[in-house]
Amino acid sequence: MSIEKAREVINNAAGVIRIYHIEPYREARKRITSDINLSQRGKEAKLSELREEFERDTMKSLLEMRNTYDGYLLATRKEAEKVLTQPLPKVDETKVKLFQDKLTQVEAAVMFAPSTQIALEAINRLSDIEEPALAKNAADKVLELSKEILSDVKDKEQRLYTKRTINALHTRLSHVGQPTGGSKAREELSIVEALQKADLVPTVAVNALGEISANVSRYANNPQEYMKLNG
Repeated sequence: MSIEKAREVINNAAGVIRIYHIEPYREARKRITSDINLSQRGKEAKLSELREEFERDTMKSLLEMRNTYDGYLLATRKEAEKVLTQPLPKVDETKVKLFQDKLTQVEAAVMFAPSTQIALEAINRLSDIEEPALAKNAADKVLELSKEILSDVKDKEQRLYTKRTINALHTRLSHVGQPTGGSKAREELSIVEALQKADLVPTVAVNALGEISANVSRYANNPQEYMKLNG
């Protein structure tokens, strides 16, 4: 799965950076600083060239890594959205008619309920709906009716209890009213959102990259910006 591949990229990032960039840079730097045939000025010139070379190559590598990572996350997002937008199973016309009648009765009962508790009992009559398409419509109606119910609740504790009761009903209906695989798809979307906000390069690697140059350290987690500024 794409999301697992994205995790592999972020989990291996520090190791890749160390093996292919930091350690080779340190070895090359050591060869220059220990070269007895170079003057101090010659060493400084060589080190400057080395830093420029490694900065350029390292930032290209980080950009490729970031693009690969973002590509896996985008693929995961598309896969999840495809699942969530697939059509729900059609419902028998008789069941639809009975549902609509029930929805009308519940709406009337809530609107004219003499108390909040009676309104909650009325709206909870929708809790036994099992057909996904009908449950989705019921969930939307619960949101609509919740405004009416909560508008009359002034007591803080009673308002909290009412919100929790309505939320529990809405959560159940939303769960029933989603396509097959919907729960997993929503979970994956949440993971994608979290991974998109995460730094690809961990702090320890960012600090080590500072040995190459301040730019590499500064833009390690934003190689796109570095490329905009440096071509």
